[in-house]
Amino acid sequence: MCGIFGIIDYNRNYSRETLKKAADTLVHRGPDDEGYLISPPAFFGHRRLSIIDLQTGHQPIFNEDESICILFNGEIYNFHELDFELKSKGHVFKSKSDTETIIHLYEEKGEDFINYLRGMFSLALWDSKEEKLILARDRMGQKPLFYLLGHGKIIFSSELKAILTLPEISREIDTDSLLLYLSLQYVPAPLSIFKDIQKLEPANYLVFQNGELKSLKRYWHPVFYPKSDISFNDACSNLLTLTKESVRLRLISDVPLGAFLSGGIDSGIIVALMSELSGSPVKTFSIGFNEPGYDEVNYARLIADRYKTEHHEFIVTPNAAEIFEDLVYYYNEPFADSSAIPTYYVSKLTREHVTVALNGDGGDESFGGYRRYVAARLFERFSGYPDFVRDAMISFGRIIPVSKERGTGLSRVKRFLELMKKDPFNSYRELMNHFSDDMLSKLLKPEFLNKKALTDFLYISLFKYLEDLDPEADFIDKVMYLDQMTYLPNDLLVKVDIAGMMNSLECRSPFLDHKIVEFAASLPAEFKIKGNCKKRILKHTFREYLPPEIINRGKMGFGVPINRWFRNELKDFVRDHLLSKSFYSRGYFNFEYVNRMINEHQENRSDYGYQLWNLLFLKLWFDKWQ
Repeated sequence: MCGIFGIIDYNRNYSRETLKKAADTLVHRGPDDEGYLISPPAFFGHRRLSIIDLQTGHQPIFNEDESICILFNGEIYNFHELDFELKSKGHVFKSKSDTETIIHLYEEKGEDFINYLRGMFSLALWDSKEEKLILARDRMGQKPLFYLLGHGKIIFSSELKAILTLPEISREIDTDSLLLYLSLQYVPAPLSIFKDIQKLEPANYLVFQNGELKSLKRYWHPVFYPKSDISFNDACSNLLTLTKESVRLRLISDVPLGAFLSGGIDSGIIVALMSELSGSPVKTFSIGFNEPGYDEVNYARLIADRYKTEHHEFIVTPNAAEIFEDLVYYYNEPFADSSAIPTYYVSKLTREHVTVALNGDGGDESFGGYRRYVAARLFERFSGYPDFVRDAMISFGRIIPVSKERGTGLSRVKRFLELMKKDPFNSYRELMNHFSDDMLSKLLKPEFLNKKALTDFLYISLFKYLEDLDPEADFIDKVMYLDQMTYLPNDLLVKVDIAGMMNSLECRSPFLDHKIVEFAASLPAEFKIKGNCKKRILKHTFREYLPPEIINRGKMGFGVPINRWFRNELKDFVRDHLLSKSFYSRGYFNFEYVNRMINEHQENRSDYGYQLWNLLFLKLWFDKWQ
């Protein structure tokens, strides 16, 4: 992996010191090497983590006459076959790097080069003859890319903090982004927390030419309709072949590699296939907790023992508060997924032994692994019930007592019944929210909140992606696609990218190979979810690879006991920060409501753990970046 930073500016020159200052904020993404280009109007900086072609992969990389150069962060898994074709057409290579492949592919294919790449990446390609800059992200959004446009220039980087080293950059908060963060626990692309800076969305590329934005395009999305007429057994056979190929491609490395092993189906499949394809024992890494409801290490050991892996474990304790400030610095934006904590620790443990780690990310979104997909199907079906039936069910939900612990069976039933009053898509949206619409109306100051405008804004921000899909697509496919376009790239992949890069660890995700994603999209919904059975095709395809205890268990998720920590070891920590004067002087929040949430949570009358973590991270972020 790498960190990239650059400026195209026709009105000003930038020194090497300026570029180095920005690039040095990305040293964790690339501790092995640095490179710069000062050739007005182009000013580039690069930090490299050496994975492939350790000796000659220095960046920026140029074509034969040095008229085209590239800054690249990621891996291209099909570069060998692309190299063979390009060399047959006369292209001369100076390295064995997958990065150089992209330059020659651009010379051959023009802007269409992006469609031939199979991998994870963010890149900046500068064609000096055409005075054209192309910025691009991979299809699933595994690698980040921020940019700022205006006044005849563009600034781009892997992370916000590099752009913020330039003194002229405004740090004005985007209030729309703040609202989305409170609701979703992340700031979704194309927005960033800062008003003037944007994120390039997954599967998009941008062309900046002759001092202005020429185009911004989406180049790919999976097709969910019409469906393939493949049989279930043939689909299982194809899935096995595709997954093996994807894992094999991600084993290409000139440095040691291993795998995250959570104890779930997805990571278990990856470890099983790595063991089959590798000539030596796989190094595996797991994180556990002292709280039984959050601990999966016993399940991880079942897989480790079965495949005789070289297994390592780490137990996370409430002392994790010691890394909160580091998380705030490295995540750049407010980011309230508390599983960033164990992801950081498993990445740290893993980096002590290897430089590359495979994981199971993407299996849930493509194959229907979340409990909420079953709920979404029920929302759709119940929406057709007569109003009096729905009203009766909603009334029943109101009398169910509030649970003291989030995620219990009774609390899920209560939440589901309360959401039935909305249309299916809005019910699903609220199911995903950290703060419900009602909670936001109490949390935010009246002058900051127009409730109807907020509800409409949140709906539009999330469901704009449905325009990509055929109206005849199955409802379950639609919500899974929404997760692929929102929750997956803006939350899960950000979490893994940053936690890995904090430790200079490259993370690879075989289930995010676009060929697997496209294949899953083509399958009938019942191949993925049937009744209460989730990941049906994955479980059937790999039933011989995993112990029955893994295949048959419910999904636990990679959560942390933040709710219990806030009632015990971190009780004073959360109160001191969230009731501080500095937090309320910004004028966003209702002090009385936050105080009430803390009291009810710490007195064990309600569970506001996730909401308090959302606000706590935001407060710590304000302290660091404002």
